[in-house]
Amino acid sequence: MPALENLASRIITYASRLAHHIYEHTVSYLAIVFLLTVASLFLMTRLELKSDFIELLPQNYQSVRDLRLIISKVGGIGHLSIAIESTDIKASQRFADDLAEILHRDYRDRIRYVDYKIDSITAFYKKYAGLFISLTDLKDIEQRLHEHIDREKRRHMPLFIDLLEDDEDYNEAQALNFDDIKAKYEKKQHGTKNYIDGYYTGEDGHLLAMLLKPQGGSTNVTAIARLLKDINVTIMGLNPKSYAPDLHYAFAGSYAMGLEEYETLKSDILGTAILCLSLIGLAIFIFFRRIRAVVLLGLSSIVAVCWTFAIAQLTIGYLNTVTAFLGAIVAGAGINYGIIFLARYFEELRLGHEIAASLSIAISKTIMSTFAAAVTTAVAFSVFGFSEVKSFSQFGLLGALGVLFMWIAAYTFLPAMIVLAERFWTSINKAKHQGLMSDELSLVFLHACWRRPRLVISLFAIAGIIAIIAFIHYLPNALEYDISRLRTKSSMNSGTAKLDERISKIFPRSMTPAALYVGSPERAAAVCKALLEHKKLAGDAAGIERCRSIYSFLPEQQPEKLAVIKDIRHLLTDSLIKTLAQEQQKEVRELRDSMPERVLGITDVPDEMAHYFTDTEGKIGTFVYVDPRAGRNLWNAKNLIRFTNDIRRITLSNGEIMTSSGEAVIFADLLNLLKRDSPRATLASFLGVFLVVLLMFRGFKPSIFVSLVLLSGTILMLGLMALLNIKLNFFNFMALPMTFGIGVDYSINLFQRYREEGRGHIDKALRRTGSAVFLCSLTTIIGYAVLIVGDSRALMSLGWLAILGEFTCITAAMIGMPALINYIETRVKIINDKE
Repeated sequence: MPALENLASRIITYASRLAHHIYEHTVSYLAIVFLLTVASLFLMTRLELKSDFIELLPQNYQSVRDLRLIISKVGGIGHLSIAIESTDIKASQRFADDLAEILHRDYRDRIRYVDYKIDSITAFYKKYAGLFISLTDLKDIEQRLHEHIDREKRRHMPLFIDLLEDDEDYNEAQALNFDDIKAKYEKKQHGTKNYIDGYYTGEDGHLLAMLLKPQGGSTNVTAIARLLKDINVTIMGLNPKSYAPDLHYAFAGSYAMGLEEYETLKSDILGTAILCLSLIGLAIFIFFRRIRAVVLLGLSSIVAVCWTFAIAQLTIGYLNTVTAFLGAIVAGAGINYGIIFLARYFEELRLGHEIAASLSIAISKTIMSTFAAAVTTAVAFSVFGFSEVKSFSQFGLLGALGVLFMWIAAYTFLPAMIVLAERFWTSINKAKHQGLMSDELSLVFLHACWRRPRLVISLFAIAGIIAIIAFIHYLPNALEYDISRLRTKSSMNSGTAKLDERISKIFPRSMTPAALYVGSPERAAAVCKALLEHKKLAGDAAGIERCRSIYSFLPEQQPEKLAVIKDIRHLLTDSLIKTLAQEQQKEVRELRDSMPERVLGITDVPDEMAHYFTDTEGKIGTFVYVDPRAGRNLWNAKNLIRFTNDIRRITLSNGEIMTSSGEAVIFADLLNLLKRDSPRATLASFLGVFLVVLLMFRGFKPSIFVSLVLLSGTILMLGLMALLNIKLNFFNFMALPMTFGIGVDYSINLFQRYREEGRGHIDKALRRTGSAVFLCSLTTIIGYAVLIVGDSRALMSLGWLAILGEFTCITAAMIGMPALINYIETRVKIINDKE
C-alpha cells in the first residue's frame, strides 16, 4: 500500500515538526490549554445529573411517549410515604392528624393529596352498602322478607293454623336473620379490618403510614429534596417527642428512594473520581519511580476529561447513570497514550539524548501506534453511538471524544508540560541512572514464556477450545433475567428500602401497579373489561391479576339492583320492623338505610379513592391501575415480559387500540434491545478495530496477526465469563465492544515496537515497551475497578466483565503474541518491519 506508506512517512515528519514547535512555543501551547480548560470547568459546573430510567430509551419509542404522558397526567409515578412509629397508638394518630392538617393547609400547591385513613371510604360503603350486595343476595333478602311477611299475614288470619308449630327446626327469630350474608361481605374487608380506628396501621398499630402525592414528578430531584427538607422542618416544629417519648418518623416511597439513589450516585461519582486518580497515580509512581510522571500524566488526564464533560454540557446538557462514570473509564483507558509516550521519552533520556531530541524521537516513534490505539478505542465507543438506547449512544459519543481528547492532550499539553518542567527541574542526569521499576524486574517470567513457544501456544489453544465449549454451553442462558441484581446496593439494603417494604405490607393492594392513562372513565371501564377477558382466556399464562378503574369502586348492575331495592324498601316498613326481635330491629333499620334509591356515579366516590384516578387537570376516572399476577415477582424478567405483553397493547371491544407504559414496559423494551443490539455492537466493534489495524500496519498479514491475538484474548474472556456465570445485562454488554477497542492497544504498541526493533528482537521490544504496555493495562483496570466499589450493581457487573477482558487481552499480548512471533520466526518468514 504505497499511498499509506507515504502517508505514514508524512505523519512521522509532521510529528517531528510538532515536537520542535512545542519545544519552541511551550508557553503558547500551555496558554491555549489553560484557556480551554478554564472554559471547560465553567461548562462542567452547569452539567445536570439525571438518574431517571426513562432516559435509557429513545424518546420516539411508544413506551416512552406513553410513559411521559402518564407522568404529565398523574404528576409522577409513585408516592412519598411518612412512616410514624410508636408503641402509643393514640399518640401516633394525633401526630398524623396534626401533620395532615398542616400539609393540607400549607402544602396545597406542592402536594396533591394526603392519604392516611379510611373514614370517608368506610362511611361511603356503609351508606350505600345495599348496592354493593350482589343481585343474587339482594333477591335472597327480598325472598326472606316476602316469606316473613306472608307468615305474619297467616299468623293474623282468623282461621290460621300454624302447621309448623311442632317443627323443631323452625325458629321464627331467624326468619330475618342475615348473618350469613353479612359474614360473606365482612370477609371481603379482611385487608382493612386490621386498621386501628380507620388509620393505615400495621404491626399491631405500632406502624402508621401516610401516603403523599407531590405535585411534581419523581425525577425532579431538586424539588423533591426541597420538599422533604421543608416537611422535615414542619415535623420538627410539631415536636414529635411531645406526643410520645418513643415516637419517631422516617420517609419512604419511590420519591424518597429515588432521591436517596440520586444522592448516592452523586457521592459515587466524586468518590470514584478521587479513588481512580489516586490508584492510577500510585501505579504510575511505582512504575516510573518519579513524582514528575504522576503530576504530568495526571494533569494531562484531568484536562482531557474536563474537555470531554464540557462537550457533554454543550451537546447533551446532562449526565446519566452510565455517562456519570465515564471520566474514570476514559482516564483509565486514555492515559495509556501518555504512558507510552512518556516511557519512550525517559528511555531516550537514558540513552543520552538531549531534551529536544528525546521529545522528537518519543513523539515520532509512538504517535502512529498510539493514534491507532486511540482510534480503535474510539471506534469501540462510537459503536454505542448507533444504539437506540439513549444513554448508551451518549456514552459512545462522549467515550469516543474522550479517548481522542486524551490522545490530543498526550501529544500537545503533555510535551509542553515536560518542556516547562525540564526548565525548572531537569531530569537528564537523573534519567541516565534511573530506569523503570519493571527494568529491574526484567520480566523474567515473560522471557521464560516466549522462549518455549510450543508450550505457550498449546496452552492457549487448549484454553481457547475450553473457552469456546463453555461459552456455547452458556450462551442460551447468557442473559440476566433477575433484574433485582441490577438494583443499587443502597436500594436493596438501605433503611428506606426496608421501611418501604414494611409499609407495603399494610395495604392489601399492590403498591407498584402499572398506571394506564386512558382519557375517560368510559374508556377506563372498557380497558379493564378487555384486560380481565384476556386474563380469563390466557389462564395461567396471563401476567395480570386485576385491573382497577374508578368504576371498580361503584356497584355493578345498579338498575337491576335498584328494582329489587325498591321492593325491599317497600317491604321494610316500620310496622314490620317492630315485629322483629329487639336486637334485630337496629340491624334491619341499618339495612334499609343502606338501600339507596338512585344510581351512584363517579362523583359519589369519596375523594380518598377518587384522587388516585384524577389527573392533573382535575378530570376523574382517566386512569386505570393494573396489578401483576400474584406470586410472580416482576424482578424476574420472564414474569416482567409476560406482564408487559398483557398491558402494552390492549384491543377494546369496539376495535380501538390502547397502548400503555410504565417502569415494567421500559425494562422489557431494554431487554429486547439488549438481545438485538449486543451482537451487532460486538461485531461492528471488531470489524471497525480490524479496519483501523489494517490501515495502521498497511498489510493483511500483520493486521490479521494482531487481530488474532485480540480475538484469542476475547475468546478467553468469554470462556471466563461462562465459567464464572457472569450474565449479560443492558449495562455490562458494553464490555465486549470496549474490550476490542482497548484490548487491541497492547498488541498494537508491542507489535509496532517489535517492527521497529526488527526481526529476532521480540525480547528487546518486551523489555523496552512491555512494562509501559503492562502499566497501560493496569491503569485501565483501575478505571474499571472503581465501578466495582460504587453503589450500582449494574455498573459493578460492567466493571468485573471489563476487567476480565483486560486480563485476558494483556495476557494474550504479553505472553501469547511473543511466543507466537518466536515460533513463526524460526519457521516462516512473514513478520518483520518491511512486510
